[in-house]
Amino acid sequence: MKKILLGMGLVLLMASCSDNYTDWANPQSNAQEDAKTVNLTVNPASAIDFATLTADSVQLFVPTVKAENGSTSSFTTLLYNADKSATQTIVANEKGIVSSAELQAAVVKLYGRRPTARTIPLDVTGYTLINGQSIKNFGTTTATATPQAPVIESAYYLVGGINSWNNANTDYEVVNSGADVYEDPVFTITLSAAQVEQGFEFKLNSKSGLGTWDKCYTATTDGTAGKIADGNAGGNLKVDFVDGAKYYKLEFNMLDQTYKVTTMSDPELFLTGDHYGWGSTWKPLIPVYDTADTFWTIVYLHSGEQFKFAPEAGWGNDFGMQATIVDEANAGVYDSGGNITITNAGWYLVKVVTGAKPIVSFLKPNVYLMGDTAGEWNIGDTHLFTVPTTEDGDFVSPAFAKTAEVRMCVSIGADWWKTEFIVNASGKIDYRGKGGDQTPVTVTAGQKAYLNFATGTGSYK
Repeated sequence: MKKILLGMGLVLLMASCSDNYTDWANPQSNAQEDAKTVNLTVNPASAIDFATLTADSVQLFVPTVKAENGSTSSFTTLLYNADKSATQTIVANEKGIVSSAELQAAVVKLYGRRPTARTIPLDVTGYTLINGQSIKNFGTTTATATPQAPVIESAYYLVGGINSWNNANTDYEVVNSGADVYEDPVFTITLSAAQVEQGFEFKLNSKSGLGTWDKCYTATTDGTAGKIADGNAGGNLKVDFVDGAKYYKLEFNMLDQTYKVTTMSDPELFLTGDHYGWGSTWKPLIPVYDTADTFWTIVYLHSGEQFKFAPEAGWGNDFGMQATIVDEANAGVYDSGGNITITNAGWYLVKVVTGAKPIVSFLKPNVYLMGDTAGEWNIGDTHLFTVPTTEDGDFVSPAFAKTAEVRMCVSIGADWWKTEFIVNASGKIDYRGKGGDQTPVTVTAGQKAYLNFATGTGSYK
C-alpha cells in the first residue's frame, strides 16, 4: 500500500511541474524587429552649362531611395577633380538639387574657369530617417558641368591710330603672363610716350580675328567707362595723352571684360629674397636706357639662395619662377615653392625683361672697358674685367690704353651706351640708367678701374 501511494505522489508532482515549467537556460525575449534597410541609387542629371543657367539652383544628380516608412532629408556630395587629388563638398536636398553659385565655385576650384564641359565624379551620402533613426547610405555617379566664362584667346592686338587701322597688323601684341588664360586673364601692353604721341583711338583685335573686324573688342554700346564688349559691338576705345607721362600701361581683363590705362614715369624693378630678409631690403635693378621693360644687375648669388622680383619696393605683382628662365651661365636654377633658387654660387649678370611674361636671364658677369681708355670703341674680349671669386672682391679692368674719359658697360643685346656706367668723383658706381651722360671722369694711362658691385663703389689706381 505504501508503494502505491508513493507512486501516485510522484505522478502528481510531475504533473504539477509540467504545467508551470520554465527553462532558465533559455530565457524569454521579445520578438526581433525586421532590420531597417535603405537602398540608394544615384544617376546623372542633365548636363549643366553655367553660361545659359539662370536659376538659383540646379539638379546635380537624380537620387532614388527605397526605404519602408522612411524619408531622406538631404545628401552630402563630394566632387572630385580629374585625378581625384582634390575635392569639394556640397549639400544637396532630397531631390539632388544644389545651389548654382556653390556648384559653379566648386567646379572652378577643381577644374579652373576654362569653359569646357567637365565630367565630374561624385560620391553621394544620404541620410534617411526611419522612426527617428538616421540611416546613412551611399551612391556614386558623375555630373557634367561647363564653367561660365568668355572665350579667351592666347593673344590680342591693338588696331587703331597707332598702326593706321591695319586689322591684320601684329606689331602691338597684348599678352598675359603665359599662364592659363583662365587663371591669369589680364593681358597687358606698355607703350612709350612717343608711341602714344597725343593719344589715339583703337580696338582690340583677337588673334583668331586678324584681318577682320568681327572679333574686335570695343567700348560697350552704352559707353560704360572701363568696360569692353566683343563682336565689334560699340565705339572705339581711347588712350588719352597725359602730360609728363613716359609710359602707358594698358591692361585688359578678358574674364571681367574690363580695361584700364595707367601712366608711369620711369618703371622700376627690385630684387628681394632670403639674402635680403624677404622684403627687409629691396635691391634695385638698373633700367636699360630708352626701354620700358628691361633691367639688369651684377650680383653675387649664394648656393641655395632664393629670391623674387617686384616692380615696386613692396609685395604685390612680385614674380619668381612664373617667369621664363634663361640660364646661360650654369647657375643651376630651380624652383623652390615659386621662388627662383640658385645651385652654383658666384657672380652673375642678371637681365630681366618684364612685360606680360617676364624673362629672367642669368649671364656671365662680363664687364667691358670702352672707348679711348680701351683703345677702341667696340666691345671686345681684350677689354674684359677680371671677375673676383669672392663676394667682397673687386672686378678689375685692363690697364687704360691712354689718358682719357673713362667709359664702362655690360653687353645684354642693347647699344653699349644704354648700359654704361662710371665711377664718379665720390667713388660711387654711377649708372646711366634712364638718365643722360654722366659727369665725365678722366683717368690716367696705365691705371686700372676697380669695381665692388657688393658695395656699389669703385676706384681708379
